[in-house]
Amino acid sequence: MFRRFAHLIRGKTHDLEYDPETQWRFHRRMTWFWVANFPVVALLYFGFPRQWIVLGLLVNTFYSLYANFDTEFDGVHSSYAAWKADEIRASESKVTNDHLAEKLDAIIRMLAPPPPPEDQ
Repeated sequence: MFRRFAHLIRGKTHDLEYDPETQWRFHRRMTWFWVANFPVVALLYFGFPRQWIVLGLLVNTFYSLYANFDTEFDGVHSSYAAWKADEIRASESKVTNDHLAEKLDAIIRMLAPPPPPEDQ
């Protein structure tokens, strides 16, 4: 059961990271989620001010924890991408430099004058 759930989440996470259509659908749904939350928050604020204070502190704590987590999580992905990009660039430049060296050697051999004939 857990493996199925993990596989589903992994697939959805990949789509959310790389598929523009999935990103658009997710953000559209989340926009409506926040719009739907507005009346609940307004009712709580105006109708139940004591509960609003307690829940407001709790929500702010969660937002702060989420912001810290998100900052670190983005930093992990950014540094990993930069690390892998450097490895890719290094391997591409090696291939490119080797290829250029082979081409230059071929051009030099082609343009070089033929060796003088040997006396017999």
